[in-house]
Amino acid sequence: MAVQALWPVLAGFLGAVVVPLAQRIMVGIGVGIATFAGISQLLERLRELIMDQFVGLPLEVLDFLGLLQVDRAITMILSAVTIRFVLRGLDAGGVLRKPVWKGAA
Repeated sequence: MAVQALWPVLAGFLGAVVVPLAQRIMVGIGVGIATFAGISQLLERLRELIMDQFVGLPLEVLDFLGLLQVDRAITMILSAVTIRFVLRGLDAGGVLRKPVWKGAA
């Protein structure tokens, strides 16, 4: 009989706490996936544009750039840009903030 009295309390708890929490998690995941997909495509296109600039260079120049590992440097820079996008989009608690355009600084 005591267990039957707990069902309304349990249902109220689930409705008040668990359901909104699950909704926030799902929205956060959806926003994160959409944002990551957009940024990922943007950076991949930027990488392709940069690498296309090397087409047509003489073989000696390409060999020298290979020794300098310019391709790795470009990848590191684009990775740092990706990390900055992610960190600027999160607050101290790890929750996605609403992006705000502050203009050119």
